[in-house]
Parts: sequence; structure tokens; C-alpha cells
Amino acid sequence: MTEAGRSLPDASDTAPAIDVLPDAYAEWRRSTLGRITDALEERLLLDRIGPVRGLRILDVGCGDGVLATRLAQDGARVTGLDASPAMIAAARRRAKAAGVEIDLVEGDSGGLPFPAGHFDRVVSVATLCFVDDPRPTIRDMVRVLKPGGRLILGELGRWNLWAAQRRVKGWLGSKLWRAAHFRSRADLNELADQAWLRDAAVVGAVYYPPIGIAAHLMARVDHMIGNITTIGGAFLVLTATSPAEQRVDRQRIFDGAQEKPKQQVVRHERGKDVTRKTTNDWLAAMATAFSLIACYGTLAAIAVLGALGVTIALNEAIWAGAIVFFAALALVTILLRWRRHRQNSSIVLAGIGFLLIAFTMVISYERIIELAGFAFLCAGTFVDWRIGREKK
Repeated sequence: MTEAGRSLPDASDTAPAIDVLPDAYAEWRRSTLGRITDALEERLLLDRIGPVRGLRILDVGCGDGVLATRLAQDGARVTGLDASPAMIAAARRRAKAAGVEIDLVEGDSGGLPFPAGHFDRVVSVATLCFVDDPRPTIRDMVRVLKPGGRLILGELGRWNLWAAQRRVKGWLGSKLWRAAHFRSRADLNELADQAWLRDAAVVGAVYYPPIGIAAHLMARVDHMIGNITTIGGAFLVLTATSPAEQRVDRQRIFDGAQEKPKQQVVRHERGKDVTRKTTNDWLAAMATAFSLIACYGTLAAIAVLGALGVTIALNEAIWAGAIVFFAALALVTILLRWRRHRQNSSIVLAGIGFLLIAFTMVISYERIIELAGFAFLCAGTFVDWRIGREKK
């Protein structure tokens, strides 16, 4: 299994020889960082794959067979495919040691040597991140899936410290990471959409920096963060379902002859073309800004007027009410936008922020709670804006 955290050799002049990778995998798995990272990624993958007993499963890019062996132990009929003879040999040794049978095939992910509609699940982990155009490969994966079968893709996330480190290595000469593609939640959802897959969902894991002590400290809460957002996750998993009816001409879709529109345009009653939106992209930011201004702008105005010798009577109930009102408006706006993108991170952050602000303004004032509330609200607003940008 080729996970997000794999510590592959990073030669500056040449990519690592494929024959040495099984040894590199073993070295990685002996490290604290490797053990924790692999365990988190395997947990997430198995959760997204679901019960497998009696199912036919294809592992594309199976590597040395860690995931394929685990699935076979759980009762699946597993086929593993990899382009490397060394990987196939390592996977065969692993399966034999575990006492399970796996059908191992040497082949390329771009031309799967299997009949259409043959598998209940197709899994591929950290394979498409080294493919410039993954759409033909995904098309072939969908072809070999049964109608209603599930595709599970584990990919390297874009917005995290692991990706930043690997990009730097690529800039410094590593051919391995120079060729890698890091994808966001929006990228993966778009690939699923172009393949006419249904019920696409993306979740993340590995939210700590690539340091052993950080992995040790954050491992227990990593899955909690993954339930909130994919931003910061080094490992993303897309799950999607093959169409129940195999009647779509996917070749035309992937070749661009037929593309789904990214935006729907409707006719305004006055005759202007406008993009269909439930709210203005900037309304949440404006409401958050007004809440901040109502709080700290008022304090600044009172201080300035006091310095000028002007005293004003301030109704604190109205003042606190205005702050909470604008915070609530920001939350409602984000909630309305959440109905379009269904990504929970923004609404969770903004919701926590609103609750903290309302508590400190209405129930018991604490400066640290107030600051934390505005920090969460601003973070939720920023994430909401970022999601909107990715969707365009």
C-alpha cells in the first residue's frame, strides 16, 4: 500500500529504483511516524471500503500488498495489480506469510486487463498522484466495476505541511516529488463528477506535520479533525458509486466532447444573466466584519471620544445584541452556502465561534472566550470563502 506518509528515497538526480522500494517501505514502517501514519490511513481506508466478505475487490497499484492482504484476511476475493515485478513478488511473499490467497497481476493502471463489471470494489491508493491525466485511468476503473459498485481512491492532499515539504524536495531536484500531483477535495469531487459517479464523498487523515512526536501527540484526535475538514489533511480518500445503469458514453465525457457545466446560468427577471447562487459570496465576510466592528470598533470610538473629552452613554444590552446579531448573520449565511457544497468545516468553525460569542456577550463575559469566538468565526468565514473559490 502506498500511503501519504511513505518515506521514499529522494535522490536528486534520479527517481528511486523500483526494486529498492519494498526495503524502503519496511524502513518507513519501523519508524514511529510510519507506524502511526500507516495505521491512521489503513483505518480510514477500511472504514470507507466497508464490509468486504465475499466481495470481489481490485487493488490498483497494490504495491507490496499490505492493503490487499488485509482485505483478503477479512474475507474478500482480492486481485492486486502493479506495474512492478518487484512489488508483485513482495506482495506474493506477504500473502503467503499471512496464509491468504491473492490473485496478483503485473500490469499498468491505464489498461486494466479485466472484463467489464467484474468487481464489487476498486481501490487505488497513492497511484493517481503520479499520473498526469487520471481521467482515462478512472474511466477504466469504472468500466471494471459492477453497476452500483464502489470506487475508493486514496490520494495525496494539497493543503498540508507534507505536500509543502514534498514540493520543496521536488524544486530541489527530486524527480519523484517533482512528478507528483497533490489534489484537493474539490479536485477529487470534480474527477468523480466527470466520471458520472454518484454519492461522491471525500474525507481526510494525517493532519500533523511529518514529525514523529507530532504524530504521537495528535494521533488520537486526527479522525476528529477529519470529520470536520479536509484542509490540512495529507491523505484524502474519495469514495463514489458506479452508476446503476452502464449507459453513459464515458469516452466522450473524458475526451471533452460532453462536459457537465460547472455553473448554471438563469435569466434574471430584468433580462440579465446571473449565476444561480443562494447568497452573495461576500455576505458572510461582511457580516463577520460588522460583528468585529460592532465590538472593537465601538470600543475604539469610545476611547477616541474619551480622549477628546466627550462622554457617551452606551446601552450595553443593545451593543452586545448587535454583536451577536451580526455573528448570527454570518453563521446563517455560511449555513445557506453549506447547503450547496455540503462541506462541514466552515459551518462547524463558524458555529463554534457564534456559540462562544453569544455565551460571552449574553451569559458571562470573558475576554479570552470573546477572542476565541471571533477567531473561530473568522476561520469559518475564510474556509467558506475558500470552498467557494474551489467550486468555481
